[in-house]
Amino acid sequence: LVLALPCEVAPEGRPGSCSYLGLEAFTELPELALAEAGLPPLLTLLVNDAELAAASASLLPEAQASRRTLVLTLGFGLGSALLERPTP
Repeated sequence: LVLALPCEVAPEGRPGSCSYLGLEAFTELPELALAEAGLPPLLTLLVNDAELAAASASLLPEAQASRRTLVLTLGFGLGSALLERPTP
């Protein structure tokens, strides 16, 4: 299961500061989301939404042909990630 949230993700994979829907550092979110969906505990990967969008965008030929690609996510706020390819 992959959860993409517009918040910081701590090194241990827990939500950091997140004002989305009033959830401030709501560390039990993955477990509660699974329980609410009636699912057993699963391996859950929590990522920042802009980082996930950038990972997806990196597969596009246009991004692969560029040295730099800026990816923006728009929702309740603005998120961003910058893809940079090393110079040969």
